[in-house]
Amino acid sequence: MDKILNDKIGAFLEIVNPTEDDVRSASLLLLQVYPKRYRALYNTINSRGNILRFADKVKYELSKHYTYLKDEKTREDVVADEKRVIGEMTKFFGEDKPVESTGELHRGKRSDHDSLPEDIKAIWEENANRYKAMKKLFHTLKGMENAEPCDRYETVKQLKDGYDTYRKRMQEYDTYVPKRVEETAETANELAKKVASARAYISKNKDKVLALKDDESQAAAYAKKLTALKERVNILIEANAEFDRSILELFT
Repeated sequence: MDKILNDKIGAFLEIVNPTEDDVRSASLLLLQVYPKRYRALYNTINSRGNILRFADKVKYELSKHYTYLKDEKTREDVVADEKRVIGEMTKFFGEDKPVESTGELHRGKRSDHDSLPEDIKAIWEENANRYKAMKKLFHTLKGMENAEPCDRYETVKQLKDGYDTYRKRMQEYDTYVPKRVEETAETANELAKKVASARAYISKNKDKVLALKDDESQAAAYAKKLTALKERVNILIEANAEFDRSILELFT
């Protein structure tokens, strides 16, 4: 990508009242962008007087190409992108598959749609409107088949951006997991951690409690340790977790 060329085009487009030298230089920029199309215009501008009468024409033509040049694309990129986008859109709008199975684009409304959060439900309506706008753009593009790629670039870009957003938002809609399911998974995970922690505590402190049991001088420490141990055992019982039941004898 010729950044210097792009910068020169951008600078010329910002000039409010170009001079003859500005227009002459700009005509060379046009020639560099698309020699085949602008050779005649370049020759005309540089072989006649009153060059300023071509200022608006040159600015208009450069502005069309600058729309893709500023996006760091070449004319060849524009042609290739358009071919790919038209192919994708032709397939997309031509699909007549059942709404429950459309590959990567799920067009069916979820069975739990009405119970979804408002922001997730809104995706369905947003994409319905986006779909209509995309289809309108697609038909507009098909009606521009005789126009130059630079003239169609903005329409292709809008269509591609709309399609990308449509897919992304539909993916969000299709893969949304209801909060209650997430909470259940979180609760189960927390319980597993508590059970693991309780088992580790019992394993580490069971023998210590037994050692304190018959030492009257350690009665207070024994009572405290026994209470803590019982709390951990209760966690295992409530979780219906496996453990050595002989430890229950400590509490009788």
